[in-house]
Formats: sequence, structure tokens, C-alpha cells
Amino acid sequence: MSGFTPAQRAALLEQLLVRRAAGETFKAIAATPGWPSRPTLRKWLRNRPDLDVPPLRARPTRWSAALSRDICRRVLDGESLRAICAGPAMPDRKSVLQWARARPGFAGRLADARARSGAPATGRPSRFRLTRDMVVNEICLRLCDGETAEQACAADPDYPGHRTLYDWRRDDPDIDRKVAEASRIAAETKAQANLPCMRAYLAEVEAYRRWITETAARPPPPKPETPPPRTSTAPRRRSP
Repeated sequence: MSGFTPAQRAALLEQLLVRRAAGETFKAIAATPGWPSRPTLRKWLRNRPDLDVPPLRARPTRWSAALSRDICRRVLDGESLRAICAGPAMPDRKSVLQWARARPGFAGRLADARARSGAPATGRPSRFRLTRDMVVNEICLRLCDGETAEQACAADPDYPGHRTLYDWRRDDPDIDRKVAEASRIAAETKAQANLPCMRAYLAEVEAYRRWITETAARPPPPKPETPPPRTSTAPRRRSP
């Protein structure tokens, strides 16, 4: 015996339909004080085939760019990850952490949103700090290959924007040092790649300078002598 009267059963079943329509699970409903266990609830439903219990929509577990943006936005607004994942249409916290481990760009945006939210610290180190450093390292590798900051940040949709990278450099001296070193390496690599062309150009300039110097040191060629004016030996004709 469950200890519930028929009237209590009917009232609880009505509340069950409402709570299931809102997205709650049988486990969460049965954990409510004053409610029967899950097996008892299912037994009541088997005895009431006329009730149309809405099926519970499964939580999303696959990566979704739209959900990731929504999660970062809500974290930026000050909500905790645990509170966000408690929603019926959101993935559970374990899935979000798996996304963060598999996608450093998402982890970096999540850590940045957490830092910008101004929420009080929980006393535990952020697990996204390492993954943000991984994102910075990947961007720095692209910078070393000669890409600009805009090109490196746009190479992957999970990477932060170049303005976010600028904010990270301003707030974190280590990130600023890494990006500056990557830019210096890229400049040196570009200079070394152009070194043969530069040497050939300098050789041509030096040859031109020698030619100018040698030409200026030569004595000017002698001017040709002007021949004397020719005189006519024919007799002049007299006018009549």
C-alpha cells in the first residue's frame, strides 16, 4: 500500500502531468517531499491508460554552436554553470565540460565569460584556465606561421575574436608576452625568407655605385677641334 487516498492520487497525477510538460524528470518529481517513489508513480500511470503523459525530451549531448553561445551569454550574465545546466532544454554539466575539453575555443570563451561576469569566486581554481592557455598557444603558432591576429582568430569558429585576444593581452602579462614573441618570430622568419632577394638587390646597388664611381673618375673625352672656316678662291662676280 502506498498510503495515498484516491483523491490524493488524482491530485498528484494532475500535478505530474503539469510537471512533466514543464520538462521535469520522474527522478526529480519523485524526489519532491511528500511524493511517492518512481515505481509507484509508474504503477499509477499503468492503471490510468487514459492519461496522456508527455514524453520527456532527451537532453542534448552533441555539440551545438547555438547552445554554446547561449551558455556563454548566460555565464556572462552571472549565472552559474550548474544553474544553466539544470534547465530541461540544456545539456547536463558533464556534457558541457566534455565540450570544453574537446574544444579549447569554447573553453576559452567560457572562461572569459566567467571572468567578465563579476560573479564571486567559489574558491576553486577554474578548470578552463589551462584550456584558455591552449587556445592562446594555438593562436601563437599561427602567428609564427605569418598569419595576422585577425586571420589567426578567424581560422576556427571556436577561437575568440581578435578584440577578445587584445583584452586577454591587456589583462594577462603572460599572454601578452607569448603573442609578442610569436609576432617577433614571424617578423624574423619573413626577413630570413626575403634575405636572398635582399642580397641580390644590394649586389645590384653596389654594382651600380661602382659604375657611377668609375664613370666619374674617367677623364672627359677631348673635344673635337673646330676646323678653320673655308675660304673661296673663285673670283667674285662684278655687278654690271
